[in-house]
Amino acid sequence: MRFTISIFFCFLPFLSSGQSIDKGIGIVFLNESLPANENPKSDTMIIYKEKDAKEIAAKYTFNCKDRFKNEIISKNKLISNAFFEFDYETFGLPITKIEPTNDLAKVIYGYSENRALKGWVKINDRKVGYQLWEKGLINHYLYFSTKDIKFYKSPEGKIESINLVKTENGFDYIMKPLKTQGKWMLVKVITPTNYGRESSKKFEKEFWIKYLSESGRPLVWYYTRD
Repeated sequence: MRFTISIFFCFLPFLSSGQSIDKGIGIVFLNESLPANENPKSDTMIIYKEKDAKEIAAKYTFNCKDRFKNEIISKNKLISNAFFEFDYETFGLPITKIEPTNDLAKVIYGYSENRALKGWVKINDRKVGYQLWEKGLINHYLYFSTKDIKFYKSPEGKIESINLVKTENGFDYIMKPLKTQGKWMLVKVITPTNYGRESSKKFEKEFWIKYLSESGRPLVWYYTRD
């Protein structure tokens, strides 16, 4: 399989201002929307204004007849949503805070004039699932989602030099996660990924990378449609 990633073009959703959508520290989703469901049913996630869950801020709906039709409705109006694809044709909302003891997650459900609209979701609801990036990203082949590509000998250690194979728009490489240590991850870097051509020489080596920011946001991402 060929993986080609450009450091100049990231596969991220953008706001009207060009700012990339906040992926949060994790994602909350409707279980019915997962690819494993061969016969999914339409469903709705309730987003509350406050933790007391008394007032509804918005509703996130999933239409099983059209997996791409995910909508956020607030006060009977469709708003600029914050959901993004995290699995094949599967979408969710970014988590900004998790309170597992209270069975609650604070999420960004939309944007108004590029201002994030936030609410609370009950994660103990059987129809709702969630995943934190500190646990989920290790299950995917990764690439850097920013232009800041750095490899380290050890966590907080010396930056290591590596010659990634260049492409028209960036570099052809992929990273296989091996283990994590806090916001750091040990990966096997593979470049190029389209190994098999006679002119290609495959390079593989283990390095440490910083895969989460100080706020827990992902600095790497993965292909959702492999």
